[in-house]
This record gives sequence, C-alpha cells and structure tokens, in this order.
Amino acid sequence: MVNNKKIYDIIISGAGAAGLLLAFEISSKEKLRHLQILLIDPVRKSGNDRTWCFWSKQKTPFDHLLTQSWDRLEFLSESFSNSYQLAPYKYKMLQSAPFYDFIWDELDKNENITFLQAEASEPSSREGIIEIVAAGKTWQGRKLFDSRLKQGDYSAIDENYNLILQHFKGYVIETPEDAFDVETVRMFDFRLPQNDQVRFVYILPITSTKALVEFTVFSPEMLAQNAYDEALQKYISDILKLDTYKILEEEKGVIPMTDFPFKREMEKGIFKIGTQGGMCKPSTGYAFTNMWKDASIIANQLEKNMPINLNSAEKRFKLYDALLLDIIKKEGGSIANIFSDMFRNNKIQRIFKFLNEETTPIEDLQVMWSVPSKPFLKAIVHLASK
Repeated sequence: MVNNKKIYDIIISGAGAAGLLLAFEISSKEKLRHLQILLIDPVRKSGNDRTWCFWSKQKTPFDHLLTQSWDRLEFLSESFSNSYQLAPYKYKMLQSAPFYDFIWDELDKNENITFLQAEASEPSSREGIIEIVAAGKTWQGRKLFDSRLKQGDYSAIDENYNLILQHFKGYVIETPEDAFDVETVRMFDFRLPQNDQVRFVYILPITSTKALVEFTVFSPEMLAQNAYDEALQKYISDILKLDTYKILEEEKGVIPMTDFPFKREMEKGIFKIGTQGGMCKPSTGYAFTNMWKDASIIANQLEKNMPINLNSAEKRFKLYDALLLDIIKKEGGSIANIFSDMFRNNKIQRIFKFLNEETTPIEDLQVMWSVPSKPFLKAIVHLASK
C-alpha cells in the first residue's frame, strides 16, 4: 500500500546520533524549516545508553549539554607518562541523555518534522522517488539518508580490507572520598597486560568523587563477557587503589574500525550516513565530530540547493588508517609502544590535529618520524601484496 498523501522532501532512516544530528542541522537553518522531513526508527531514544567524547577549539551547539570538559590530558604506559595542557583545544564529554532530550525538544518545535516509530525496510529508488516500507505502509521521499547499522552485521565489508572491533565496557563509579583529578582526563592508560591486542583504560572524571572508568580493547574478536568486568575491577582495585565505590551506571558497546571504502550514495537520492557512511575514524573509532561535520555539510548543500556531494577522507589519511589497522590486527601488542613514542615526541595539539585529518603533509611526516618505523614498513609491504 502506497501512502500517496505526501511525498516527503527528506526521509531519515535511523534516529541515532547521525540521524538526529542531520535532522537538527537541517531544522536549524531558517531556509530549510519548510522541508517536510520523515524520521523513522523503532525507538525514540532517551537515557544514557552511550557517551561521546571529542575535542574542539571552537564552541559547539552542544557545549551547554556537556557532562564535563577538560583543559588537561594524561597519557600513561609502562614506558612513558605525561600530562598535557590542551589549549586551544578542550576535551569534551557528552552523555546521550541530555543530547537526546535537547535534540528531540528542538525537533518537536518544527511541525514539518514527523517521527515514525517503526522498523523500516531497505529503501529503493524508482523514477526519481525514494520508497521505504515501515509500519505497513510505503513512504515516499525525494532524498533519503540511512544511518542504520545492525549490531554485529559487518557483512558489507569486503574481506580484502581490515576490520577491527573496538569493544568496551565502562562503569560510572562514585567514591566516598576524593579519588579523581577533575581537571584532567586520562585518555590512555596502557598499564595493563596487552595480550597481543590493544588494551587500555580511560577515565573521565565528572567530580572528584565520580568518574566514568572504561576498559577498551581493539581486536578482531570480542572477549568473554566476564572479561570486561574482571579487567575493570582489577584496574579499579590495583591501579586506582579503590576498595570502596558504588557503580551508578554501566555502558558497553562495539564500534567497527575498518579501512573499507564505504559508498555514500547507494542509489540516486539514497545516501549512507553515520558508521555506514564511514564517519567512524578507522584507526580510533571517534565519530561524533565527523557525524556533526557531515550533517553540517549536507544541510549547507541543501540550503544552497546543491547536489549532495559527500567527499570521504583524503587518500593520505586513508593510507595512515589502513596501516595502523594492519598493525593492530597483526601486532596489536606493539601499539602501546607506538602511541607512547607518538605522545613522547609530539605536542598534543599536533596529535589532535593529525587525528582530525587537518594536518599538512609536512606535519604528517613529523608525526610519522616520531614513531617506530619497522611495524609501518611491514604493514606497507603487506598492503602492497593484496
């Protein structure tokens, strides 16, 4: 059955971070508020189901929602430890509950945005009109942006490309006495057995007695479920030296890290956004800034009535990511040493700029010359043989 009453200007399939950011950016532009938008998802998301971290020099529309932000960062490994002043950057922590509440409040103010709580089919394009089935009806639109990614379904990724999973579990803990430096975020702590993988803990201190402590692994396979709790509890007791604490919240997740070249326009008028659009930085898993930038680009192109043109990362950054993923896959235990040298031999501002893909080729060389060359040479040989 076709819903012939309306052809939407835009359909957004998936109302996670990527879909909500896109709807928000479009709705924020006065020239686009007339657009008829249909947002489809089985769940109207709320609550703290995830935490996004990112760094920026500028203010963002979400700064008033931040749980915390920091001007100083700490790096720890067996061979090197240091703390850094981040200015002009700030490292920011955004929990999902205030984000969801804010975005939905803003979208609800726009009567031209319709939310449909339902499962949606794969979209198709026919004679310039996009069709998607949800709630027993066929919905039509002129453009469709799809952010859906089923957990664990990475079948679209070609076996010729690297696929590493970033999997993690975190506790928001509260202690009876001061235990955390609220001025400093601990971005990496590699002082735990690597087991030929990449394993670290990061700490986001919310107050002096409350923090998110998260155990993260980069590896091709997941760990046994109890392994995450065991690692967290051992870190809290042995390294943080905390015997008494209360677990207020838990979070866990899996992020695919891959050098697979995601296609952005699947058919005419059908575009992939979010993780399926390649917005997760392949070598780190950071995604929030990329998703927000992507949403802004799309909204700007719509505002100027331009064809949607979604460029991917420059080839040199794709190569760097592919090399690091190859090393993680084959020599994961060496990453702690590589990161230690990178943090030892570079200013943190250059590292952030490099990870944001904003460096010049000369700055790229400065970063690459600061780390051991042997693992990268082996990775170059391996990638060249594919």
